Formats: sequence, structure tokens, C-alpha cells
Amino acid sequence: MARFDEAAQEEATAATPRCAQVPIPPSGQSRGANLSAGAPNSPNGQVDEGEDEEEVNMEINAEPAPDITKSIVAQTLLLQRLTEATGQENNENHHPDLQAEDLGRKLEMFIRLKPPTFNYSQDPMDANDWLKVIETKLDFTDCTDEECVALAVHQLEGTARCWWDSYCNSHANPANITWEEFSRAFRDQHVPRQLLIQKAQEFRTMTQGTMKVPEYERHFTRMMSYTSEDVNTDEKKQFWFHRGLHHGIRQILAGSTH
Repeated sequence: MARFDEAAQEEATAATPRCAQVPIPPSGQSRGANLSAGAPNSPNGQVDEGEDEEEVNMEINAEPAPDITKSIVAQTLLLQRLTEATGQENNENHHPDLQAEDLGRKLEMFIRLKPPTFNYSQDPMDANDWLKVIETKLDFTDCTDEECVALAVHQLEGTARCWWDSYCNSHANPANITWEEFSRAFRDQHVPRQLLIQKAQEFRTMTQGTMKVPEYERHFTRMMSYTSEDVNTDEKKQFWFHRGLHHGIRQILAGSTH
């Protein structure tokens, strides 16, 4: 009887269909990895594939991390700045006509201010006065340092222009001469220090002579520019002015002050 029951149980077991065994993925493994491991094909498997495709699409369309986004934005801005700088440099290098046109416009505006020209003068203060007038008129322009030099040189003539041409020929970089260098070189050439010392001594020994008082006053004003240290106060100016007057006029002025 027991043998019969065992035989019947074996037949029932053989008649029952076996269920497909699907391997259980280890923890932490994606479902896509499980599909690629070779899961059996079944009608239910089609539903699983649709779910897997939806998850993959969600991962692809996900936004990048904030750190990555900031890095991309920073690189984009850097490339944009480099492109703008390169384009500006190329425009300056490839459009020399625009630079020449701009300098021509500034020269035309400068000429409208009626700047004086300079050639040569035995009086060093003529050269010094010319430079001061040029500086004053250049203040009304929007020129760069090098353009100011170019406009000033435009007003040099004759001996002064020959001197400047010789100066540039011996210069290592004549295209980049600053206004400070130009004014210093101009004064060294046309307003030499030794001559200024000589003129200062003439001022200290100056007298009215045959000049009338108004004429003497103009001459005094002109000469005192050679020695600013001797006339830097009103008291010093009066001392040197009265000292050069005729003796009779000095007495009249002295009497009027008492």
C-alpha cells in the first residue's frame, strides 16, 4: 500500500509542469543588468521591458548635477570673452584705415583750436611758452599719449622739425614716445638749463633804462618767468620791480607808501 502511494505521488509530480525559475538579481543591481543576464522570454517579460525602457529614458533626461552645470556655464563665459578679445584684436590689426581716419579727425579738431607753430627762437621762453600753449589745447581733445605727441609734432617747423626727425631716427621705439618724454626732450633742446640760469641773472640785474614804466612792467613780467624762486611771493616781486626803476620814481613810490 505504501509503495502504491509513493508511485502515485511520483506520477502526479511528473504530470505537473515545472515553473520557470527566474534568477533574483543581487541587491543594488539595476533591472537593466538583470535583463541582460538572460531572463527567459515570456508574455509577462514584455511588460518588464517597457518598464525598463521608461526608467532608462528618465535617467537620460535627468538634469546634470549643479556642480557640472556651473562648470559648463563658467567655461562658456570664458570662451565668449576669449572670442571677443580675439575679435577686437583682429579688428585693430586688420583695420589700420580706421585708426588713420580717427587720427585725422582728431588732427582736424586740433587745428580748429589754432595751435601755434614753432621753428626756432633765441629766447628760450618762446619755446617754453609754445609748449605750454600746446598742452593747454591738447587738454580739449580726447587723444592718447602717443596721439598728443603726433599732434604737437605736426606744429613743429624748420629747425625744430629737423631736430625731432633726428631724435626719432636715433630712438629705439619712436612709435611709442610718451608726452612726458617729448616735453622733456623738447625743453632740454630748446630751453637749456644753462641759458635759464643766464636769464635769471639778467633778471636780477635788470633796470628800467630808457623804457617807460608800462614797457618796463611788461619786460619785468616776461623776465620773472626765468626765476620763479625769486618771485614766488608778492613781497619778492615788489622788491625786484622797485629795484629796477629809476631812482626818482623809487623815491616817489617810497613817499606814497608813508
